[in-house]
Amino acid sequence: MQCTQCGKNISDSSQFCDQCGKPVELAVQPVVQQQAARRASKSNWFAVLVVISLFVFVLCVIALSSWQEQREKAKQSEIVSKETAAKVEEAKRRENIFRAMSPAEHLERVKSLLTLNATPESYNEALKHLAAIPPDTPEASAAARIKRQYDLEKRQQAEQTARAQAAAEKKRMIEAAAA
Repeated sequence: MQCTQCGKNISDSSQFCDQCGKPVELAVQPVVQQQAARRASKSNWFAVLVVISLFVFVLCVIALSSWQEQREKAKQSEIVSKETAAKVEEAKRRENIFRAMSPAEHLERVKSLLTLNATPESYNEALKHLAAIPPDTPEASAAARIKRQYDLEKRQQAEQTARAQAAAEKKRMIEAAAA
């Protein structure tokens, strides 16, 4: 064996170099080195296995989350489909009821819908009922008379509202001029 500092040959049993006095570093035996290498290799494989396991776990969590989202979307889509089907069925039911109505029933419905405070939806429904009354029936002339009367009252109401607004505006202008 040789001294690592000065390079002089030293006996294998020496603990210090005879030349420079440096402590002798004993060479690690090949078996010990192999065992250490095996331990390092095993711990490297274990670390790789842990990393791969974590990666697989994360992928599984992502896949499960995605599956649950798709399942939830499918449920929502099914709910919307059922609601849409129910609305279509309700519309068909109402249309069948509407078609089964007699001209007199349509006329009564028009009378109840055409009021001065009627909403646009009520007005449109009344027009639909008016259109459903055949022109050759006695109810047709009554329906036309009701429609004319409604239009006249609505026009008078609009004129009265316009006059009231104009008067209020004139009053504001007079008050503003006086101030």
